Amino acid sequence: GRGNAWFNYGVFETLHKIVDSNKRKQKTYFYKLSDDSYSVYKKYVLTKYKDFPGVCHSDDLGYLFKMFESTGIISASIPSKAQLTHRRMVKMWSNFAKTGDPLPKEENKDKSQDSDLKELNWNPVNKTNIQYLDIAKEETTMRSFNDIEEERYQLWKNLFEIGKEFKKRTKEQLEKQCLQKE
Repeated sequence: GRGNAWFNYGVFETLHKIVDSNKRKQKTYFYKLSDDSYSVYKKYVLTKYKDFPGVCHSDDLGYLFKMFESTGIISASIPSKAQLTHRRMVKMWSNFAKTGDPLPKEENKDKSQDSDLKELNWNPVNKTNIQYLDIAKEETTMRSFNDIEEERYQLWKNLFEIGKEFKKRTKEQLEKQCLQKE
């Protein structure tokens, strides 16, 4: 579907380029938001889809920032069913901004003080196994991309390569025809 072509392919392609880069010095953390208990777009903008499962593109920003408040359209607070995800995301993004690690493993850190993050583990992506933190309602955990996701990525990669080759050949043929007319 469109999601695979418009979003997923670009995400996979970027991740593959990041892990294949020899110049990479910083860790890259990847996540997928699956918790759809607070979808700003479905609730206020795309209301006809409000009963559809899943999240919209950039719904994650609603957990971190007050969306559209300056426009007066939306000034809603995050519902109680989404509070844990909200607290986790704010803490992890703040940690990342301060330390470069969303879940710093400081030896003297008292994890009991931060019960929202206590059970979480978020590994940076690496070449051998591209994993992501799946931020879900019930269970937030590390997951690996499955074979279907990888197959979809390869399919779109092949289609885009065919498109590039077609464009190149078409351009060459047009240039050749123009030269013949002269």
